[in-house]
Amino acid sequence: MSFDQFKELDTALFQQTPVIQQLEFSSLLLNRLAPFWPELQLANNAQSFSVDMLRLDYCHPFISGNKWPKMRAWIQQQLASGSQTLTTMGGAHSNHLVAFAAACQQLQVKAICYVRANGQGEELLETPTLQLLKQCNAVIKPVSRSAFRAMREQVAENSFLPEGGKSEEAMKSICEWVSLHRSALEPYSSIYTACGTGTWFSGLVAGLSFEKLNISAVGVPAVAGQKWLANDIQALLASSNSLSDNWALDWSFPVKGFTPLAPELVNTLGEALDVSLDPVYLPRVLYAVIKAWQEGCFAQTPLIIHSGGVQASGRYIAKRDKQHYRDTYFQQSFT
Repeated sequence: MSFDQFKELDTALFQQTPVIQQLEFSSLLLNRLAPFWPELQLANNAQSFSVDMLRLDYCHPFISGNKWPKMRAWIQQQLASGSQTLTTMGGAHSNHLVAFAAACQQLQVKAICYVRANGQGEELLETPTLQLLKQCNAVIKPVSRSAFRAMREQVAENSFLPEGGKSEEAMKSICEWVSLHRSALEPYSSIYTACGTGTWFSGLVAGLSFEKLNISAVGVPAVAGQKWLANDIQALLASSNSLSDNWALDWSFPVKGFTPLAPELVNTLGEALDVSLDPVYLPRVLYAVIKAWQEGCFAQTPLIIHSGGVQASGRYIAKRDKQHYRDTYFQQSFT
């Protein structure tokens, strides 16, 4: 692997100016969503509104969304030390694992992925994520749920990247991304983004603070457990010396945890908005935005960050997006 390859990948995935599109939530769409989300009381009672969406999913079909900003600094550090084998961990549906394996393949280094079992013991039941890891020639090492929990505690003692790319290097890199793309972010007073481990969200909050941008960041969790996520975000912010309190977590989505949404709902959202989306993260963000709009929270148009994950099972791929997702090696996956 040459550092020219890293630089080329970094230019494409980190430095390129992100695309921002307008999404129209028409009254027709909101009425169609009423049966899925009755608690929002959308039926025959909704006016159209629009939001802007920053399309990080356009960067690459598999190293997409916020994944590269989170892992790039750690990968660069490992390559600088001479490592030709990189290791990480994640679940059997992990977007992070796919991005990690695809990045390693392009950098021509070996990827080892410890995968939390989704069956009995160490059993791994086939998922689109595991199929893509194999296509990327990653070494897959199944671990039981208990062993996976133990690995989380050992991260500081081992030279592997934690699940979700969670690290101090990630925080610094995300802050750098905010600085680099300041002009795209500064017109907004509020930004909505999904939360898994909270790493991306924490880096975004810190970066906005360091750039002295008066933008409120709202994280929409796709996990259960309000206390630990908020504590982790506070710890990540402290690690980067950020004292920002201009952020909040929106826990209003009625289904807690990583439960995928029904295909009919995902397809309804995707078709009406003409946007590709995964079945877990982005629909929850859209729900939070609709609810906030109902409550009169927007003095101006908010920005939603599309954080990728469109390779997942149950996804919706919009026709206008297919050209952005094509990759010579994986092109057949998006036909």
